Amino acid sequence: MMHSRSTQALAVIPMARCAPSGLVNLAHLPQKTLGEVGVAAGLGRFEMHRAAPDGAPSPPAPLPRCAGERGEFDGGSSVVEAGSNSPFPHAVCGERAGDGGRLRRATRSFVALLTLGFVAACASLSVDAQNPEPAPGYRLVAPLAADAQARADSALAEIQRMPADAWRAHTFRGSDGVEIRYRLLPPADPVPGRRYPLVVMFHGSGEIGTDNERHLTRFVKAWARPRIRRHYPAYVLAPQMPERSANYTAGPESAERTSVPGRPLPATLELIDRLRAELPVDSSRVYAIGFSMGASTTFAALALRPELFAAAIPVAGVPNPAQAAAVARTPVWIIHGNSDEENPIGPDRAFFPVLRAVPGARVTFWEMDAGEHRVPAHLLASDAFARWLWAHRKP
Repeated sequence: MMHSRSTQALAVIPMARCAPSGLVNLAHLPQKTLGEVGVAAGLGRFEMHRAAPDGAPSPPAPLPRCAGERGEFDGGSSVVEAGSNSPFPHAVCGERAGDGGRLRRATRSFVALLTLGFVAACASLSVDAQNPEPAPGYRLVAPLAADAQARADSALAEIQRMPADAWRAHTFRGSDGVEIRYRLLPPADPVPGRRYPLVVMFHGSGEIGTDNERHLTRFVKAWARPRIRRHYPAYVLAPQMPERSANYTAGPESAERTSVPGRPLPATLELIDRLRAELPVDSSRVYAIGFSMGASTTFAALALRPELFAAAIPVAGVPNPAQAAAVARTPVWIIHGNSDEENPIGPDRAFFPVLRAVPGARVTFWEMDAGEHRVPAHLLASDAFARWLWAHRKP
């Protein structure tokens, strides 16, 4: 007769889900089930995770949903409890648990056959499933495990090798005489009569120029992946700044460092308006993403045109606290590594509570532990940015 735990496992299989690591995840099932059933098979395995330990202190609302909760992990990393050095010590996250139990060796092959469909589907997932959903609040995100980092880096290398043929080259001259050269990626298969989001990509200072090519980095090209274009059809605008689009009031070592708009930004905002008028753009779904200087430009754009953007993601930028009231009108997901030496995290850390204190603000802040001055590879290699942006639209 089959062992009773085998019977329980078979009952659970139809309810299985893919875990972020590409394994089959049972974390959504009742805790009693998790405690009783654990499957280890030659072709894959079920992983169990437990919620935050009983007795963990309850942080004030709104609670930042931690990656340790409900078995969600960041490709081998997890969100860890904020330590004493964190400006937000109320953030408490669960820890990954060990196996909840294993079936007898004699039943493994049988269970493996039944779970093959789930395992194959999970194994085929890209980096997409390895990112917990960003929720308003603060998170300290641990580094990726080595194998997950290697997968993400490999995906980024493939993105960088993609040709730029799909990006159409154009030039725009603003009313102030500033000329902006830009690339535009249209939806892959536009449907007549349908309007599409517009995603604006603000690059870093290393891509300043007028060749209309240098800024086509993997940060931009990631939007041209066939799967992204299929699931998130949009116009993607990549303007190349002829000079700095954001300037800093002090050096990286200064705790008082803020940013101010650069000369090309007004012309770029005019370009956005031109595209909204000439293309079938859904004006309720205009999004901004920026890295480094481009993140600082993103903050400035939100401040100058708070009615324009539905959501924004500034990565490793320098905000201006004086702009908090205007910036807070747009949902923002701020991402910054705490080992960033080019744009140290201090200004973003200081800006987060100021921004969050504005009534109605919807701000998410991910502090990437040991993160350097770069866009987190696993986020860029996945659909995390698009998925978060697509969840927002202006009323």
